[in-house]
Amino acid sequence: MAGALDPALSPDVVRRTWMSWYPRASLTVLRGAGHYAMDETPLDLIRTVEDFLRAEEALES
Repeated sequence: MAGALDPALSPDVVRRTWMSWYPRASLTVLRGAGHYAMDETPLDLIRTVEDFLRAEEALES
């Protein structure tokens, strides 16, 4: 996850670094978030984490 408004770890920085190191990873961009998504867009953050966990559960079933 990356906040669209994050000046330090922007989605572009994440794509050029972490995404190149983990080619099977996917990136979710939180549109209204900066660096502190838990304060800026808590419901979007929770939804994204829950969606990820549900997808992992489905793979295990």
